Amino acid sequence: MIVKFEISRRARRQIDKIDAWWTSNRPSTHSKFSDELDRAERLLRENPEIGIVCAVDRNGNIRRILLSETEYHVYYRYRADRDEIIVLHVWGLLAVAARGSDPTLKREDPIWAHFPL
Repeated sequence: MIVKFEISRRARRQIDKIDAWWTSNRPSTHSKFSDELDRAERLLRENPEIGIVCAVDRNGNIRRILLSETEYHVYYRYRADRDEIIVLHVWGLLAVAARGSDPTLKREDPIWAHFPL
């Protein structure tokens, strides 16, 4: 079985911003974040329910996994009925600590278009 893997527009912007930071600020290890994210994708495709459930709503569980080397959380939803994973957010541990909570999804977020009510 092949699990479809998508990245929301918001998560793609977050990933691009993080990757640019690593390129600018850690030139000797600039690919560390993208390499770890690639490994996370392979891990999730093999075992999509491995992440910790951090939120539950009418569309199911939102899970997260930690990229331990770079200290970012990847927030995603796995839909077993569709064999798909959608990455919703990528947040650094410092951002989560400063905010005091995981990111929240608002009804107007574009990601909700993927989940019929």
